[in-house]
Amino acid sequence: MSAPLPSLSFNAVNAPPTTPLYDRMEQEGRLMLGEGAAGAVTPWWTNIQPVQMSREELEQGIRRLVTRVYRPAAFE
Repeated sequence: MSAPLPSLSFNAVNAPPTTPLYDRMEQEGRLMLGEGAAGAVTPWWTNIQPVQMSREELEQGIRRLVTRVYRPAAFE
């Protein structure tokens, strides 16, 4: 919070096809395929199934982080 950055960007990690990450997620059964899996709808969308949380928990966590970082008091 003390870094002098005027703007930040938050996104969930995605596994692009033909990358080692994509291959690993596919081998582990963590690659989300099918309807709704292609194309990011929001900056928090991911085609990876997290290990220790649901995709919904991941999205909620990112939203909480963005809300905290971009609150007006953080810019004062």
